Parts: sequence; C-alpha cells; structure tokens
Amino acid sequence: SSGINAEYGAHGGGTADGHHPHPQQNGAPRTQGDTHCALRVFQRHVPFTAPARDIVGIKIGDLEPTPDAFRSLMNYIYYNDTDIPPEDSLYLFTADKFYGFSNNQLQAFCKKSLETNISTGNVIEILKAADQVNSQDMKRRALKKIAENFTIVQPLPAFRCLKHSLLLEVTDYVADYMRLRE
Repeated sequence: SSGINAEYGAHGGGTADGHHPHPQQNGAPRTQGDTHCALRVFQRHVPFTAPARDIVGIKIGDLEPTPDAFRSLMNYIYYNDTDIPPEDSLYLFTADKFYGFSNNQLQAFCKKSLETNISTGNVIEILKAADQVNSQDMKRRALKKIAENFTIVQPLPAFRCLKHSLLLEVTDYVADYMRLRE
C-alpha cells in the first residue's frame, strides 16, 4: 500500500527544511513542524491549538481526530489512499465539507468503510458520529444494528453514556423493530 510511511520510511524523511507531511513519527506526538504541510493544503481556517510541549490539537468540526485518523486524512490528501479504517472514518466523515474539498469523495469512502464494517463493538460510536454530522442514512443503519443486537449492545458502557435524545431514538427504533417481528 502506498502511504506516508512507505514513501518516507520508518524514520521519516520530509522536505529539506525538516517538515514531514505525516502527523506522527515513530509514535511521537505531532509537533507544529509536522503539521506545516497540512496548513499548506487547507485553504480555509483550520482550528489548530498549540498547548504546552509544542503538541498540536487538530479538530474537524467538533471532533478531534486520533493521530491515526489524521494520518489517514494526510494519506488521502497526498496519495489518494482510500483504504480508510472504520475507526478513522468516524472522524473523517465530514472533513470534506469542513475543509471545503471540491467533491464529496472522502465522505463516500468513509461511508462505505462504515457501512461494510459496522459491528456491535463500534455501532455506538457510529451512531453518535452520525447524529453529530446529521447523516440520517448512517444513523438508520446504526439503529438497525443496535435493534438486531440489542442484548449485546445494551450492556456496553458506551450505550449507557449516550445522550438522552439518542437513547430515546434507540428505544423507539427497538420498539418498532420488535413490533415488526411479531
């Protein structure tokens, strides 16, 4: 697979001025220098915050992507790498709109990844992300997965931490699901 680590090797590489397009090098946190390339890519305001120790916080809308999700975004931008794991897709689902990409190709790849990899282990996170980005299609898929596997999903700690409005939606969907099965 072509990707950042494949081109730059295990120890990085980057440009003559020492900047690297990847968000993390050998497991170390991203620094302001590491995100320099990202700043050149995005035309719109990117909310970067630089707390102590020169570690950069990056947000996509209200979501703060994991380092792996940010790496997936950079691989997509620089290498058109569309092999996006579902856990990264949660964070990148709305990145195309947030950063003003000219098409919704990234969202389509993320949606496909989420649809084909939805499981009882990640369905709550997918439901929360779908609610946050107002994706009714993904929300319906997540609700259906929860209803089909309610006895597995309901005891999970993540389920018990859902906001009230989502718990009501789950309850309504499960009730409708049970009525249809009678």
